[in-house]
Amino acid sequence: MVERTDNEIISQLGYGVPGGDVVKTIIFIIFSLILLFVLCGPFSPPETPAAYYKLTQACMLIGVLLCACSAGYAQFVQTSRACDLKKGYKIFYPKIILEAGMLIIFLIICFWTIILGGIFSPFGSLLVVSPIFFLVDFFRFKDISNDVKLIRIIDRGGEEVPRDTVLGNIERFLIKTINRLNIAILILVLFTVTIGEYFVKKYYINLVLYPSDIIKITSSYWNLVISYIIYYLSVVATFIALLPRSYTINQTRKLLL
Repeated sequence: MVERTDNEIISQLGYGVPGGDVVKTIIFIIFSLILLFVLCGPFSPPETPAAYYKLTQACMLIGVLLCACSAGYAQFVQTSRACDLKKGYKIFYPKIILEAGMLIIFLIICFWTIILGGIFSPFGSLLVVSPIFFLVDFFRFKDISNDVKLIRIIDRGGEEVPRDTVLGNIERFLIKTINRLNIAILILVLFTVTIGEYFVKKYYINLVLYPSDIIKITSSYWNLVISYIIYYLSVVATFIALLPRSYTINQTRKLLL
């Protein structure tokens, strides 16, 4: 009887765990790989300073790897039984790993936004709309009633327990960590499009290092082409971010089952 309840609860609630929207994670990974190809692929500007090239490549690959690990761990959580997971707080791991990966990737995006001239650079459109993603995600994460229920079911070995059970110290710490990572990305983006933009226009900080190379890049045909690519990616990303969670969760179930 416990075994049946265990499987039913995991099936009903597992796909709603933080970071469990694997479809959106995969889409973000695809977008990140496109950005990596644009910045470090065969068609990237030859004038790109070697230090920038290596930094971008390393950080983007680490970020993509973390996002892929998040998707893999989320699938493990969503297809496991309570006795397999053993500790309920593990349901927060996919979201923490995902947020860490996104933070690294957005560090690179913000870096190149400044280098290429601020919000009117190719990456400017993505940064202008990205706060929507993180604000929507922050408010969606406010309701953790299902997470609390699932945590207690896992901790009790499959027995269903009341929703209002108090969270433990580890769970509260992980929830705070997730929120702080989300806010950190939001602050990074807002800092770039405000303070960073000011310093670009007022003090031309993007020309402090490798000025001749950066001027060649910003005046190249490559700069114009990726402006269009990033613009349309931003439009698509905004549409996907605003899709109802219930829809993308259903798509995740179809993908994994």
